[in-house]
Amino acid sequence: MLTRIALCLFAYSFLGVSSAFAQSPGDPIKFDIRGNAYSDAPNAYMHDWFIDSTFGVIDTTNTALYKSYLNPLKNVSFLVGPSFNQYDLKDDVLLYDAIFARDYMNLNSLSKGVDSSIFKGNGAKNGASPSAHWQIEEGTLLEKNDIVDVYAHVRREGVLPDTGNLWIDMALSTFSAGGSRYVDFEIFKERIEIAPSGNGFRYSGTDEGHSSWSFDSSGNIVQTGDLIVGFEAKSTTVEGFEVRIWVKKTDFTAGKVMGSFTFGTSIDGFTSGSDYGYAQIVVDTTALYGDVSAAGTLAPPWYTVQSTATPQVDSTYGNGIFVEAAINLTNLGIDPALGVGHNLCGLPFSRIVVKTRTSGSFTSQLKDFAGPYKFLDVPVISATIGLENEFSCEDTTVGLVLENLEDVQDRVYYRWETNDGLFLDSNNVYSDSFIVDTSARIVMPGTYYLITAPLEGCIGSLVDSITINARPCAVDDLDTLIENCTSNYNVLNNIDGTSDTDLEDDIDTSSINNVGLLQPQNGTVSIDTNTGEITYIPNPNFVGTDSFEYQICDTNSPPLCDTGLVTITVEAAPVRALNDINTVWMDVPVDGSVISNDIDNAYEILNVTTT
Repeated sequence: MLTRIALCLFAYSFLGVSSAFAQSPGDPIKFDIRGNAYSDAPNAYMHDWFIDSTFGVIDTTNTALYKSYLNPLKNVSFLVGPSFNQYDLKDDVLLYDAIFARDYMNLNSLSKGVDSSIFKGNGAKNGASPSAHWQIEEGTLLEKNDIVDVYAHVRREGVLPDTGNLWIDMALSTFSAGGSRYVDFEIFKERIEIAPSGNGFRYSGTDEGHSSWSFDSSGNIVQTGDLIVGFEAKSTTVEGFEVRIWVKKTDFTAGKVMGSFTFGTSIDGFTSGSDYGYAQIVVDTTALYGDVSAAGTLAPPWYTVQSTATPQVDSTYGNGIFVEAAINLTNLGIDPALGVGHNLCGLPFSRIVVKTRTSGSFTSQLKDFAGPYKFLDVPVISATIGLENEFSCEDTTVGLVLENLEDVQDRVYYRWETNDGLFLDSNNVYSDSFIVDTSARIVMPGTYYLITAPLEGCIGSLVDSITINARPCAVDDLDTLIENCTSNYNVLNNIDGTSDTDLEDDIDTSSINNVGLLQPQNGTVSIDTNTGEITYIPNPNFVGTDSFEYQICDTNSPPLCDTGLVTITVEAAPVRALNDINTVWMDVPVDGSVISNDIDNAYEILNVTTT
């Protein structure tokens, strides 16, 4: 019994570094890895690369166009995306991304294709910096190393994004299947691309040409980086699986148990003195599937290219030409969702490069490549912010609404944020997971931001912002005064106890004016722009109603303004003392009444006082 356990542990450790045994076909989370490209074959209800009757992950809308690219003498490269929107759910499987790519090759030569983009020189090896050491040239290749078709797909089991296993499904075809083919699917975090000169790469990463994984003191994943899945494809089997991640060499110790995975036995950088390298990850063989095509296996609906066909264009794959593999990143412990504070979209990768190399040695000479292709880059769901209304004297809340929302899946996560404003629910963040209700109400001017993401919990993308100001509210005012009297009041402290207001408290008193507005018909108006005081003087002896308008603005640029109406009722004085004129001889006393011509509208007894 003890002997059997020891043997099992020894075998597991050996397989964990690199499986030398052929991998079995299978159906990891409803995806067929059985050496064929169409759903329902051989198993019903399984997904695959192309649709038969169930579901295919590659878009076939433009099949006629892609067929037209195939010429017996020249093969044009092209890229096809997924048949779904990223982060769609299908049969309780979360779909991240899928691509098909046709690599370029010129078929003018007799038996070996001339490829316009292959690796040049001895510097093109795994562990080297793509930006510094991978060079490109046109040349010929062994047919088994010449990549033709490339497939990649990532899916997660379960309705929620972090509830199930994460699988990478991979496939490729080469010009022929003679002998062993050594293949790497390398996934980059940064947006690596071919340099404008066409003879090299750039933007591959800042850690010696890559992006490194990092860990906390307990070995938990803090930051994800670049990843390689390699394997050996033979004419009848897939074997020799190897998984590596780019790490700092000081983080690596052979056999070290990390938070969610275990390091293998070796790490390879560009040189022995490099600070970084690709470290092996212990691989559990239950996390792997692989298979190759039998003769007559259907090729893509736009056909393929291979050496066994005449004139090399064929609607089927030959024996062993098409190779499929799948690997469970969750089982291996390098699922990004296992990291500390992970993003639920979960896959911080953006590009993929597929390569062939000369031997089973990880650092052997690289030969052909396909890519870099955009892959697993979190989509930015575009939208803009619209307003249901504006702040006014009557409306003290404003509705924010989503406009021009990109035509995407039914589930879109969006979030409103502000640093200097306020939402109706008194929070500075308002969010909703579904597009059925795409509005939020705010109660304060400020700058508001719209963030969208494919799923709730994902790190979103800022897609729009808007600064909302409030115009001042010029409150209409009523005043009553006695004829021949003057009315003085300040717009910030109206006569009737109200005042002109602004939610931003930024009324500019120097802006107060009544130019071009309603003028009083029976008096004059003057404005002191220093104090905001308005003075109305009725015409002499005028009794009745008069009115005028004034405008106030705030300090925004451009300023927002409002117009107020002032209505003044001028009442007759209760007692009007009229001037008296009397003519007498010099030194003769004046005798008479000074109130006989005065007016008393109240008909009361008048008293006279002198000063």
